[in-house]
Amino acid sequence: TAPVAAYYPNKFELYNMSGNVSEMLNVEGIVKGGGWIDTKEFMRIDNKQSYDGKPKPYIGFRYFVDIIEK
Repeated sequence: TAPVAAYYPNKFELYNMSGNVSEMLNVEGIVKGGGWIDTKEFMRIDNKQSYDGKPKPYIGFRYFVDIIEK
């Protein structure tokens, strides 16, 4: 895997959105996005892959935080 901000951000200022690891979804058993082990076809956002729930070096997760300002 690559460290955060290892590459240039996209137009939404998000880093490493594809090509690092596939990411687990909030739907059990499904991952999206390609990782370092996959071919370019897996990079497509409409591509879904099944996942057995066991740890893998090429599957991770991304978390988001809502910042609420008063």
